[in-house]
Amino acid sequence: FLFYKTYNRQQLPASADMVLVIDVKKNTNNILLWYLQHPSKWGMVFSKNKGIMGLAKHALNIPDYLCFFHSAGQPATNLYCLLSLKEEPAFEQLLTNLDFKEQKNTTGERMFFSEKTGIGIIKKNNQVLVGNIDLKDLSLFHSVAAELFFQQQFMAEELLKKITRPAN
Repeated sequence: FLFYKTYNRQQLPASADMVLVIDVKKNTNNILLWYLQHPSKWGMVFSKNKGIMGLAKHALNIPDYLCFFHSAGQPATNLYCLLSLKEEPAFEQLLTNLDFKEQKNTTGERMFFSEKTGIGIIKKNNQVLVGNIDLKDLSLFHSVAAELFFQQQFMAEELLKKITRPAN
């Protein structure tokens, strides 16, 4: 539960030229240790999750390694993250609360965009690709989605092991 970590090679496309990996379990362990050392803060842990973070917790599965990536040949500001869906109703409520609007799409997946945050979402089955994009870059966003969802071109296993090997 707290120590064994897994990663999924299908989180990163082959075109990823920059990757930021967050070790979620290591951060969770550090937070738990901090709370154990500070009992006066325990009320925060046992309070009910409300609002956006509570919805996100029910809507999306957060993997052991949270991977943000940039695809080669795209503007430096375009970063992406692939997550999986946990509960469809919570996901729909999260989109509504964050003012996401569904975009017209002919490729078979559902596309949402929030002009307020500049974040786009493409959902195919139970996979959710999230990216901070500009509306003029929708074709670039779709190319990343096509690489992950249809072409299924993923990062090499050896490179992913090298990325997740360090303790920090």
